[in-house]
Amino acid sequence: MYKRVIRLEASNFSDKEPIFTTVEHRISFELEVGLAQGLAMARVQIYNLAIDQIKALTRSDIESISSGDGKNNRQLEKVRIKLFAGYEDELDDKGKPPLVIDGFVMNSASLKKLPENITFLYVIASGSNLLIQDFTTFSTPDSKSTPMKVKDVILRLCVGDEGAGYEAANINFDSAPVAIMEKPVIAHTYTNGEKGLIKALDEVAEEFHFNWGTRANGIAIYPLLADSAKDSSEFNVLIAGKSLKISPLKIRGTPLTGMATIQIPHNLDATLIPGLLIDVGDLKGLIDYTHLGETVYFTDDIWKYAVFQYYMVKKIIHKGDTHGSDWQSTISCMFPSSGKTSDNEIKQPKK
Repeated sequence: MYKRVIRLEASNFSDKEPIFTTVEHRISFELEVGLAQGLAMARVQIYNLAIDQIKALTRSDIESISSGDGKNNRQLEKVRIKLFAGYEDELDDKGKPPLVIDGFVMNSASLKKLPENITFLYVIASGSNLLIQDFTTFSTPDSKSTPMKVKDVILRLCVGDEGAGYEAANINFDSAPVAIMEKPVIAHTYTNGEKGLIKALDEVAEEFHFNWGTRANGIAIYPLLADSAKDSSEFNVLIAGKSLKISPLKIRGTPLTGMATIQIPHNLDATLIPGLLIDVGDLKGLIDYTHLGETVYFTDDIWKYAVFQYYMVKKIIHKGDTHGSDWQSTISCMFPSSGKTSDNEIKQPKK
């Protein structure tokens, strides 16, 4: 991983006409991504834009405002921001680094802080629960011989013109509980109400016991991280499947562990998302265990119930500055436990 690369694209939302693109300005950004359905607001600072570029970016607001005598509302044009950031060896076939932020300018400001002219953008993700995404109302078949499965329902809600407009490739099922995704959904109607996709996905998730969250460019499905035997059992199924091994070469500081939690400072990596299952086995010699407190000094089997090889990502903070030291993703992880980990509740995969 070498040479930082950043690219910011701004465009009109309605007609997708570009406003401007930059790969040269100083840009700093911070985005916190959690397991909640709506992404937290991202903050982007751009230095020394031209006056016309500043006006184009700061003219937008998601809220409608009154005009004239106040009897009529005027809806300003939404500005969509895409921020790509990573390293030169991560560029795709179009020459772009990974997508970190995709959303709309919710609020903005510009000020002079000599010798700089700084534009502040507060961006809310395109999949946020503050933005309504419509879909076409539909019903699942009433036949048990040819049912729609939970995964089919999610794709129907999210993908294409009849769904909320996402691409199928951007609906991430890598950490989804497989058994739940295969369950049939018989004779159920999903209605596009005033809250659109958000409410419909919440309805499916509540009925079938899973969680979901928005991503920079889509939606991901994953199991609930509740402290129950059922959830820890689903976690064991995931461990037997696919996990991402965290490399010591990509660590930017000392990982800190707590009771069934770990926090890892990592090279900036937009592909790291909440719900991802990670393997920290190669980091054991680097981890700081002092956050466990006195327990680590008095209990010989602390590893049985506090420290594990596999965790699920709960929250990530992506933070970068093209002209500063910030350029990392801080990963906060945990795993579900029913309180019986000392009885080998979390199983290791067979070699």
